Amino acid sequence: MSNYINLNEFETKKQNVLTYINEVIDIAEKLNAREITHYLNETLQQVQKDAFTLTVVGEFSRGKSTFINALLGKDVLPSKVKPTTAMINKIYYQEQPSFSLLFRDQTKEKKVLDHKAFRKLAAPREADEDDSEDQARYEQELNVFKEIAMAEVGFPNHFCEAGVEIYDTPGTNDIDVAREEITFTFVPKSDAVIFLLSATTPFAGTEMDFLKERILSEHINKVFFVINYKDRLQTEEDQMKVLNYVREKLQPLLPDPRLYLVSSLDALTIRRLEHNEEFRIKSQTYTNLHDTGFVQLESDLAHFFQYEKGQVKLEKPIRRMIKKTNELRTETIALRISATNMEIEEINQKIAELAPQVTRFKQNARLIIERLIVDLKSEETTITRKVETLLKDMSTNLSSSLDSYSGSLEDAEVKRFLKNIIRSYQSDIQKELNQLKGDILENHVTNAYKLLNSEEAQLNKAIKETFNLELEMNYNFDLSLYQNNDDLTGMILGAAGLGLSAIILAPALLVIGGIGAAISAFFFGDSIFNSFTDYRRNGRKEEIKKQVQQTLYDNRPTIVSQFRADWNKLAQSIEMTFEIEVHEKTLRLQEDLHQIRLEKETEKRSVEEQRHYFESLSERLIFIQEQSLKIIK
Repeated sequence: MSNYINLNEFETKKQNVLTYINEVIDIAEKLNAREITHYLNETLQQVQKDAFTLTVVGEFSRGKSTFINALLGKDVLPSKVKPTTAMINKIYYQEQPSFSLLFRDQTKEKKVLDHKAFRKLAAPREADEDDSEDQARYEQELNVFKEIAMAEVGFPNHFCEAGVEIYDTPGTNDIDVAREEITFTFVPKSDAVIFLLSATTPFAGTEMDFLKERILSEHINKVFFVINYKDRLQTEEDQMKVLNYVREKLQPLLPDPRLYLVSSLDALTIRRLEHNEEFRIKSQTYTNLHDTGFVQLESDLAHFFQYEKGQVKLEKPIRRMIKKTNELRTETIALRISATNMEIEEINQKIAELAPQVTRFKQNARLIIERLIVDLKSEETTITRKVETLLKDMSTNLSSSLDSYSGSLEDAEVKRFLKNIIRSYQSDIQKELNQLKGDILENHVTNAYKLLNSEEAQLNKAIKETFNLELEMNYNFDLSLYQNNDDLTGMILGAAGLGLSAIILAPALLVIGGIGAAISAFFFGDSIFNSFTDYRRNGRKEEIKKQVQQTLYDNRPTIVSQFRADWNKLAQSIEMTFEIEVHEKTLRLQEDLHQIRLEKETEKRSVEEQRHYFESLSERLIFIQEQSLKIIK
């Protein structure tokens, strides 16, 4: 049996984390701390569901489908897929193979297919030009395909069983702009990206532009450059020439790229033979899997997932768990221990004394949140002006680019030229708006957290003094849980159910949802090119330039309006997130006080037994914290 990706150490650590979270949940349930139980159950589910995401990108004809099939060890995805029929495929582990389609219209239920139907849908048979019925059939299949957002493929293979989800994306030179933009959203949220090149034509076409603008600007450390078609090179000298050529092309961008030369076809053939499949072998250069280059690639991927990305994936749930263990120890258990020496009348009196403090905390927290939302909404004008400036600059730059354009005025050529120019500008706009977004969030959100921490510190002080707590209450609205802007923004947007793509692009969804869609519709659609025949005939390139400028000018209000709507949605998400945190704090305190009263009325154990019981729970939580921290150190 050939070597497959091995993530045993990560899986062991993951199981330990799950064990510790379950134990803290058990303690929280014993203490009737329902808010903490709910929070940790959500964390538990996230850890259980969390998978490594591997996104494969590259232009058409680079052998992406065959490459992924080689990883899977079976001919699952169709090869020889045309640009008009490519789709995004999500491949995950499932004991029984399954194939289903998700649609762009989210009101539609997903459609379950068998393997044969899936392959047929992914690559419809070309129509007979002389057969009108066959042409109608072909057009109908294409129209159905255009409604598909993604295909989900469940498959029983070792690679995915190790906790890896593979995303097979359309070509980076996809003629369907909506699909191409979807591809770009998968790159930032991937744990690793495989950039597939061809050994016969490495870095041809727009590959280098895509690499610079869409990947290396933010994700250098997780890109694996895989050069396919090793079997088409005649000698080892040819192989070294290709490797050196690609390394030389990458040198100005990356000093030490992860570079692999592979034969996907031979790797797939070898693995199919290992599974005792019967099929016709068209050609085979390598009969040993090591010689195909796949063993080294998969080994390095496993190491990357396990020791680099694996650490990150476990760190966040551990931090979340430690946050809650601190709350259990310094609040819930500390209150229980303090109350063991009190009679029910004294407990009721102290709860009554705290009531005004709790009310004050909630009122002041509400004022802080309202002030934050006012501040964020006031920033809308600042960012809107920035958007309008960037759009004006883009219009000017497009005009300058058209002035220097010396190519053909054929529709396809002009579309390609404008598309490449606009793609570059979109990347710049995204960077500028993301930087502005980050500065705004860091300023206003961090300041609001500090104010909430101050308010909570006063409430904690009142609780500690009222109940004579022995432990220092060290919980607060802890920004350290969010180690960077993406974590913080993810926490905010997660409250509204927005995905990771929104984290990267919001609030400037304009970049993809506004500029991308609007410009794609206006520049890459049919309307702007309807008059190109006249322009070609009259040689009036100036008229093309004017129409491009006018199109962008006319649709600027729509783009800005879309941006405003997204920014307001972001503000609502932030408001909801802060309100949830304040609610959790007060709910947890109310639960603790209620349980203190209830336990005092029903408790049959002695004071010494009660104290020993709660202290033993606290000691166990300390042990769990210590062991959990060792996992991520």
